[in-house]
Amino acid sequence: MDLSQAEAVSEIISARSRQSVSQSLRHLEGRLSEKIHEIKTDILNHLALLEINLDFSDEEIEVMPVAEMSAKMRQVIGQIESLLNTYDYGRLLQEGVKLLILGKPNVGKSSLLNQLLQRDRAIVSDIPGTTRDYIEATMELDGLAVQAVDTAGIRKTEDKIEAIGVQRAMEHIQTADVALCIFDGHAGLDADDRVLLDIIRDHGEAVNIVLALNKSDLPENSQTRTTLEKLNFPLVQISAKTGAGAAALKHALKQVLISDTSMESEEIVVTSARHKNVLERTITALQNAIEAIEMHATEEIISVDIRLALDCLGEITGETTPDDVINHIFANFCIGK
Repeated sequence: MDLSQAEAVSEIISARSRQSVSQSLRHLEGRLSEKIHEIKTDILNHLALLEINLDFSDEEIEVMPVAEMSAKMRQVIGQIESLLNTYDYGRLLQEGVKLLILGKPNVGKSSLLNQLLQRDRAIVSDIPGTTRDYIEATMELDGLAVQAVDTAGIRKTEDKIEAIGVQRAMEHIQTADVALCIFDGHAGLDADDRVLLDIIRDHGEAVNIVLALNKSDLPENSQTRTTLEKLNFPLVQISAKTGAGAAALKHALKQVLISDTSMESEEIVVTSARHKNVLERTITALQNAIEAIEMHATEEIISVDIRLALDCLGEITGETTPDDVINHIFANFCIGK
């Protein structure tokens, strides 16, 4: 068992969803290790050719033109980048998704949360401002662990306690993966709705946003829909009262979280921030090697960066991992009491 497989054991222990367990099991089986070994073999082949070029430099024999080697290394970088591209999905698998539910008081946030959870978690009342602080609950969205946060109603208020709840809702935006913004699809937009619209415009580039038109069981206000459509975010019609549109809403949430749904079928997904960092450093080393080639540097100089790339990859499997990193990894294991 190498280091990446040992880390997979820790991931399985702390897994928060079925998909997370499934991907960690693939790592435990050695799928990631095999891929890293495959990439290392490619790099070693290039290094060997470089060394041969160096050995025969006095005889002016070039086994592989250095320019061709540069192109080959770009192909290796492409393989590593393909792995790196899976990390955003892998992070969601490992850490879970933070879903923030926003809307003015009494727009149906708590009712919708209960619909998504299929149980009563939040108190539902016709009295605006019932939720004065945030409420957290966990759920699963097609294999992804989700921490749903039902916030205090967004509005300008003189009530100090309610104002604190609104402030906390704003703080949650900074760490949310997706914000579900709810509007009353039956009524026209009022001053409280416009507070939320300003928030969406201010934070729309920093967080994934899905818009929900609630009260689909009542006649729709076309002007409200038109205003929301102009924001160019996914818009779903729902009824927190009846549950209509819940499936479409879950689909929209998943689409903004996983823009490339093919990630779900990937055999190997990078789930560790440590592995991501190592792969990024490997790419940097190979890019430096390519730059050295294009500057007609000596084989000795080029080989330094190639060897550094190999050492970086060895950190994933544990061959070249510093002791302090290994100690930190195993400190996260819980062994007995």
